[in-house]
Amino acid sequence: MALATRCPRDCSDSCILVAQRADGVITLGAHPTHGPTMGFICPKTRGFLPRLDSPHRIREPWILRGGHFHPVSWEDALDEIAAKLSRAIIQNPSSVALIRGYASMGASKAFATYLFEKIGARTTSGSLCDSAGIEAITADAGALSMNMPSEIDNARGIVIWGKSPASSLHLAARVERAVKRGIPALAVAVDKKSIQNTVSEVILTRPGCDRFLALAASKILLERNPQITPWRKARNGGEFLNFIRALKIEELLFASGNTYAEARKIADFYAASQKTATLAAWGLQRNLHGGQNVRAIHALCFLADTLGKSGGGFYYNISSSRHLKKPSGREQNPPEPLSLPNLAADLKRLAPEMLFVVAMNPVNQCPDSKAVREALRAVPTTVVCDAFWSDTARAATIVLPIALWPEEEDLCGSSMWDEISMSKKIVPPPEGVKTDFQVMSELAARIGVNTGFDTKEKWLSACLP
Repeated sequence: MALATRCPRDCSDSCILVAQRADGVITLGAHPTHGPTMGFICPKTRGFLPRLDSPHRIREPWILRGGHFHPVSWEDALDEIAAKLSRAIIQNPSSVALIRGYASMGASKAFATYLFEKIGARTTSGSLCDSAGIEAITADAGALSMNMPSEIDNARGIVIWGKSPASSLHLAARVERAVKRGIPALAVAVDKKSIQNTVSEVILTRPGCDRFLALAASKILLERNPQITPWRKARNGGEFLNFIRALKIEELLFASGNTYAEARKIADFYAASQKTATLAAWGLQRNLHGGQNVRAIHALCFLADTLGKSGGGFYYNISSSRHLKKPSGREQNPPEPLSLPNLAADLKRLAPEMLFVVAMNPVNQCPDSKAVREALRAVPTTVVCDAFWSDTARAATIVLPIALWPEEEDLCGSSMWDEISMSKKIVPPPEGVKTDFQVMSELAARIGVNTGFDTKEKWLSACLP
């Protein structure tokens, strides 16, 4: 048996897999003709299937009573959740909150958001991942877009800015392939360890201070060529030019911890060819003023006239749902959302009566894990959908066992490639385990909410363009 499917996890590589069964054993490999997968998959995916049968897996609902978790039936768990949810909705819908993450990029997970929007609950704002950089690029260019990563194969020069090759094995493979062809590759990083074997040269800068080095390189680029024209194409181009010229390069280099020679080397690298591809990390914007880091590097690429050029471009990401519809259940003005970067403080301030966590482990992922854990425990009822006893599950009052991605069908976009793919069911889920869609659908029926989508197939069809 061979089955083509998509890895739906939160990864920009968007691999298409082939699941094969031989002698009762299922293995995962790369689809041979899918260009972005490049004929290989990561070790994490290759080794994922044993997790399905893990002895640590949750296989029944659990409820916290008397300070200890006790197993209960699905009927009892959903009845108790529905009763509390119905009371909360009648009293104040905004006393209910949903935290939905992207452990899976499958469109079926968005059904939870649809349901909770429909009942008037709070959802979340912000991101722990890439939102500041997205806002930066949108502010610069008017939209979040970029060249397709296959264009890197046409580059005459490559700059890896703040990015570890391990964060995207397939982008790293394209860079390594280019370097073997003799294409020069330069990295700007905070340490050499993760990148020095991939590129020709590494320039170190202070963590979180990349904007100062990028602006210094932009200033040198303009001084070397006062007639440089890309800025003329921009709205407020003159103001942008005056801003760059007013900066003092000594102050910029002092802030970044770099020398003039290092900034000039970057400027020279960009001046050498418009076919210079810049691979920017999401980590660049996970700092105070991180959006400015992305804007400054993006502006340097703009001045060097590499944006949109074949072989050039600025590679950050695209919206993984850009080709999918987003059915909205919101029927009124939404209540104030919970800020993911400030989750502990917002939970304490807004004090929801009920909290649902789907496809995320916020205690592990959000800033200040201890404060987030205590804030979750302070909520009267916290329902966590998870397959394992994660940090967040241990802080819940009700834990529901959920199917993993090889056990259900789903629909996925990509944060790097213009494509939509199906993630197909490889094996059935264990007895006693439900999909997120099943949980939300059964919960909606219990509280008397007609979602209009009684099957996952109808929901996924509504998400198709």
